Amino acid sequence: MKTSVIGAGAFGFSIAHRLSTSESNEVTVWSESQEKIDEYLETGRISRVLGGHVLPENIRMTGSMEEAVKGQDLVMVLTTAAYVQSVCRLMVPYVSEETVVVVGAKGACPDGSLPANAAIEILGRDVSAIAGPGFAIDIIEDVPVGFTFATHEDFDYQSANRAFAHDNHLMLDKSYDITGVELCSCIKNAAALACGSLYGAGHPISTQCLMLQRVLSDISRMLANIEGGSRETPMSLAGVGDMILTCFSPKSRNGSFGRIVGEFGYDSDEARDYLEQNTVEGLSVVKRWGAMSRKLGVTSRFMDVLGRVFSDDGDISQLIGYISE
Repeated sequence: MKTSVIGAGAFGFSIAHRLSTSESNEVTVWSESQEKIDEYLETGRISRVLGGHVLPENIRMTGSMEEAVKGQDLVMVLTTAAYVQSVCRLMVPYVSEETVVVVGAKGACPDGSLPANAAIEILGRDVSAIAGPGFAIDIIEDVPVGFTFATHEDFDYQSANRAFAHDNHLMLDKSYDITGVELCSCIKNAAALACGSLYGAGHPISTQCLMLQRVLSDISRMLANIEGGSRETPMSLAGVGDMILTCFSPKSRNGSFGRIVGEFGYDSDEARDYLEQNTVEGLSVVKRWGAMSRKLGVTSRFMDVLGRVFSDDGDISQLIGYISE
């Protein structure tokens, strides 16, 4: 099966690794960075990705979008949300109706669009979405992981299952709620900021779990007001599964930054130092929530409160007020 991963970050390479363990898959990874391509071709690894993990020799890297997309059976767009729209525009001349396109970017696009919705608009065709609890550093170790695969086409789900059929430790649960899966994937990062802030401010895990429940209820309410949305989606791997991982794992950048804000404040030197060295996706979601809510036609009390906390105000007590309402 001819498969491609668009994006040479940690998540992209971890999924490419899982695809490449099947002899029947031909795996191509696209990167806009010639530096990454050259390093991979010379050393078999990329020092700034996954701690320099050695990657399988049967992964082919390219900087040509035509090579990466034209004639492929499966193309997985696994960039950060900020780049989904630009890479999809590059894909337009080469992607055919026969190619299954899957978007796995967690977060919101710069204009507030959800990534799969943005891809559908640019490509002028259906795409599917994938999300779930899995850090790249774990995925690449071939441990059991699972994702929610949201689609409008059963053929897309069957094709993805065929690509991963050799991998008994990677599970795909089917959903028809693309918007719901991506909304969960966005807000889970914001939830991690909130839970981390509570932890940093000295609140126990019992309080953090109350916050998690309030957020899941808020998402369920929003999905009840979105066409095609399912109130059951927050209970999926893309929902509660990914939220538990992101909110409570010490590997979570969003949770770690939240803990710093809870202890030292949003406008602290510690917070600024962390942001200089790490990408915190939840902050982009907070900043883009106004545009997102207008596009989706929904409101969120949780996101409104979090937006005030992660500003110059930085008053964590507002989160306690929210969960106590």
